[in-house]
Amino acid sequence: MADYQKTGRMSTFGRDQLLEEVRTPLKAARYMAKVGADNGLGKFINDALSDNHAHKAWRDTMPSRTPAAIAKYQKEFPAYDPAAVDAEIAACGVHLPVGQILYHGGLWMGGASGSFTTTWPLSTTLCPQLR
Repeated sequence: MADYQKTGRMSTFGRDQLLEEVRTPLKAARYMAKVGADNGLGKFINDALSDNHAHKAWRDTMPSRTPAAIAKYQKEFPAYDPAAVDAEIAACGVHLPVGQILYHGGLWMGGASGSFTTTWPLSTTLCPQLR
């Protein structure tokens, strides 16, 4: 009924069983790797971030416009200036909040349990869902 009151349309479909229980960032990544997409999980993560005061404070420290070198990196990779991107990231002076988890889709050069050091920007997201 809540959906009907919001949208004016009645849904005849509803899930009646728990499909998966996701309680950790690693479990979320494994689940998303298995199913590929789950709008409910993505919405849950976005809503949780929107309601989190630390996340809002972190976002408020970001520049209102994407700096030019970073925009070029996002749109024209691999044709970008890595030194300019690094300088713009450093100029922001913003660090992730303690405990924040980032996801990176693709190959991890250090393997599943290894680590590596990179000299170029690494694309990440706060949500493990593929987009």
